[in-house]
Amino acid sequence: MKTSNKLLIAFGGWIFAMLLFSAIVLRVNYSKGITNTHKRAPEEAIKIATLQPFRVLVLNGEGASQERVHIQHSDEYGIAGINKEQYQVKGDTLFIRIAGNSNGTLLCPAIETIEAHNTNWDISMSDFKDLPQLSFSSTAAGFARIYNSEIRSLKFSGAQQTSLEVGEDCKIDSADITIQKHGNLYFRPGNKYADIKVDSLNELQISGEALKSIKTIK
Repeated sequence: MKTSNKLLIAFGGWIFAMLLFSAIVLRVNYSKGITNTHKRAPEEAIKIATLQPFRVLVLNGEGASQERVHIQHSDEYGIAGINKEQYQVKGDTLFIRIAGNSNGTLLCPAIETIEAHNTNWDISMSDFKDLPQLSFSSTAAGFARIYNSEIRSLKFSGAQQTSLEVGEDCKIDSADITIQKHGNLYFRPGNKYADIKVDSLNELQISGEALKSIKTIK
């Protein structure tokens, strides 16, 4: 047999031996539960602090810091994503002081009044059923969003450059909305009555059942 053939056979045997060895190692590791698949680190559970009952939310802050606060319906009162030093409950009012850009969540069975006094505020709320009334006012520019909620009486008073969005999944029996100059209004709920006062809006969108309910728009 030629030397070249012998070398070729030897090389092939070496390749086969290496493949066999690799297969054995993989088999052993698999039986021990060792794989190349990395397990994802478990996500940290959201820490929810218990709050005393409140009916009023007041948002204050300095400068242009933005605090996105989402108010979610819950059977219990709680707060998450906001440092303890930034909030305090006095009587029936929850005060939140904005100290930087962050996202916070409030949990509560109901809420009656929201006041936003810091610049660049952003408040959303969802999943409230049969709220008797909601009064929302701002003295600085910001954005309010209401989704999947039923409110008998909504009163909204927004400062200049304030935006309000009420989703089509909402039901509002009566709405009294006032927005100052350069704001935005996106109003799409099913409702019975709406009185809207606006001044030089940047954008106005009214659609769905809301179109049939407007009694006054100025």
